Amino acid sequence: MELTPEQQAAFDALLPAEKLIVEKMDFAGKQLYLNAKIGFQPTQQNTGTSTNISVPNYLGGGQISDTTYFQEALGVSGGRQVAKETGQPVAGTYTGFKSALTPQTTPQGATSRLPSMRSALPRYFEGDEDSINNFKREEVASIQQQMKNAGILGKYKLGVVDNATLAAWKTVLGQANRTGGDWREGLQELSVGGSGGSGLTARVSSPDDLNKIIEQSAKYVLGRSIDPAMSQRISKAYQQLQIEEQRANKMGGVQVQAPQADVFAEKQIEAASGAEADAYKFAQFAKEILGGQGG
Repeated sequence: MELTPEQQAAFDALLPAEKLIVEKMDFAGKQLYLNAKIGFQPTQQNTGTSTNISVPNYLGGGQISDTTYFQEALGVSGGRQVAKETGQPVAGTYTGFKSALTPQTTPQGATSRLPSMRSALPRYFEGDEDSINNFKREEVASIQQQMKNAGILGKYKLGVVDNATLAAWKTVLGQANRTGGDWREGLQELSVGGSGGSGLTARVSSPDDLNKIIEQSAKYVLGRSIDPAMSQRISKAYQQLQIEEQRANKMGGVQVQAPQADVFAEKQIEAASGAEADAYKFAQFAKEILGGQGG
């Protein structure tokens, strides 16, 4: 196996002592180290029949090619790749938030009897909010009333899927993803904390504070800043963990504690950045070795 022209150029530019270290690495290690030097510029991959351009996917990990697109999960930081030709998700490509599969409870602490198969992976993704259009008018009206009682729906047209109803429904699906349930459980959970029930006012970290922590975590994991949209998704996901922590603890039973914000951010960035995070970590390790030799 041979290095790409870009990798070879990066190798040629190394200091003599650094070259000695890289030469002792296996081929995969050389690639990671030299890619870190290059800065992960997009590279061409020859498939034998056509040439695809692939770049790191900082939204959900893995590679996005000209045959797939990234589909975000609703309400949580994560997503999957979907085949452009068929519109079907590509198996095994989901990366991001996974629910803890905690039992659903009512305000009185009783186990919910709602029928559902809980899943650690989200079941609702961008575009799935359109599913409410398949409900009958009276079903839509019933769901609207429940969303109204939960405090997530303002003015709406009874039995009609208007913009307000669609936005509230998207919130329901996002809530279901956070706890591994279906939309019925998501709606019930929102009703528990809504203005119509025994409400819980959650306290969450400020977005400004979280953004500073996420920025520091990004520089620690990647050596650079990340896209503001990704930072915002991580911030919202952490705030939701804090809400779930307070809700679960208020209901009693096993006490739940959200991870430290910096630990959560680092794991999210590592999962989203994949090989780049590994390469940067390796480069820092190699730099420490070189620094030790120089002393």
